[in-house]
Amino acid sequence: QRHKGFGSEVFEESPAGKRKLQSALGKSNVRLFLNGGGKYFNDFSKLVADNGTVITYGAQSGRSLTFAPGPMIYKNLTLSTFYLPTALSALTYEERQALLDSTLKAFAESKFTYPTQVAKGLDAFADVWDSTFVKGGSKGVLKF
Repeated sequence: QRHKGFGSEVFEESPAGKRKLQSALGKSNVRLFLNGGGKYFNDFSKLVADNGTVITYGAQSGRSLTFAPGPMIYKNLTLSTFYLPTALSALTYEERQALLDSTLKAFAESKFTYPTQVAKGLDAFADVWDSTFVKGGSKGVLKF
């Protein structure tokens, strides 16, 4: 829901998500596929335009990055990776600080919000953690 305020839409990594994206695209294809990888990579890669780019970052799901070579070869797709610690290590301290400042300013100006769960003390922390990240499968901020 929070993405709608930015004029964007998120498509679930599933067969239903692929069908929804395919319907939204009509006869068009995407030129840039962010966070490509995982179980349904091959399904989604078919919706990337010829000479398109797929960017995967962080392997956060813990699933392996596997894909059929066909779409990469026949569509001439470019697969790139992005890992924030590596990107940041190439910057000086001053450049990292400037990047952090501009990012925080952009978030503040956009009124971006992140789901927040409150743990009312350390005894509740494990339950809140599990309900947010394990059972809920989401990302968020924990406060206590």
